[in-house]
Amino acid sequence: MPRAHTTKPSIAPLASTLLAPLIVLAALAPLAHAAPSVTVPLTGVSISNGATNTKSSSPATIDAALRYRYTIDGNVRGTPAFSLLGLLYSQPTPLASIITTFGGSSADLSGVFGNPSGTLPSGPTTVVFGQNGTIGTTPASLQFNLTGSFSAAGIVTFTIDAISITPALAGGLVFTSGQTTISAITCLADLNFDNQVDDADFVLFVPSYNDLIVPQAQTGGDFNGDAQCDDADFQIFAAAYNELVCP
Repeated sequence: MPRAHTTKPSIAPLASTLLAPLIVLAALAPLAHAAPSVTVPLTGVSISNGATNTKSSSPATIDAALRYRYTIDGNVRGTPAFSLLGLLYSQPTPLASIITTFGGSSADLSGVFGNPSGTLPSGPTTVVFGQNGTIGTTPASLQFNLTGSFSAAGIVTFTIDAISITPALAGGLVFTSGQTTISAITCLADLNFDNQVDDADFVLFVPSYNDLIVPQAQTGGDFNGDAQCDDADFQIFAAAYNELVCP
């Protein structure tokens, strides 16, 4: 007798049944890729007496590092309209230009946050900004605290508070555009951030090396994150010094 024809069951329906939930999960899962640099938007942030502002880089995340460099850049205008700053800076003006009014410079708008562990989360770390100058012929001062923290996921949060501008009739400032850029420092021995490790960096390294103990908020020279600037750090510096150009 002829053999009955039989058909093997297809595995396609089973495979699609098993894979469907995985495909859905993959589509829903965020693609979080840490970067060496992120930005925190500043538009709308007020620098005026009593104000507190908190902004974050979310959803952008940053790599873990021993040190981070921040740079504040943007345009501001004076507020309210009939204050000293409001009258002088009624149109958007680079913040760096206005800082000179208070006796500072553009260099005051950048600095370094230390992260001795080299892992995340990190912080909070606070940098105190303070300058005394004049608005026109009126003595004036500007002070505020800049606090940075890094979550376990690598989201950077900045808070600007403890703001004091005197005299009261000076008014305040508000960002019309701008951002804070935070970058992981991967070339640790490049202390002046010119992408080279040379004599200029050695001059900056020596004071920390002489002091040995490095405060957490000032980690220049502590390349291995042990809160000291000692021979172990000197060996790291020497190796980078011999290479000259940062990788």
